[in-house]
Amino acid sequence: EMRVQASVIEGALEGGETLYVAVVTSALYTCAGGLTTGSDGQVLSSRGQPIAGLFAAGEATSKPFLKLWSVSGIPLLHSICSGRTAGRAVAGALMKNGSSTQDLRD
Repeated sequence: EMRVQASVIEGALEGGETLYVAVVTSALYTCAGGLTTGSDGQVLSSRGQPIAGLFAAGEATSKPFLKLWSVSGIPLLHSICSGRTAGRAVAGALMKNGSSTQDLRD
């Protein structure tokens, strides 16, 4: 069973900024199939064309390195890295379209 434990520590950083902490305990399962994405996390159609506004990351996506997939930690590392990449791409797409954003620290 995968568990995520999160904490917020007010004033923990220099200048009194808040520190956000997440502890992830991975489960003993993984999936190496799923949606095909570009390098920015945008989902690709069966013809390899980006689908506007659709992004995916982590276990919902297919993996280009199946031989390494069973190595301990690789699925979790992929989830963290692809999630960050897709998140940046989504934020960039929103800004490009003139959408407003909100700082989650507020």
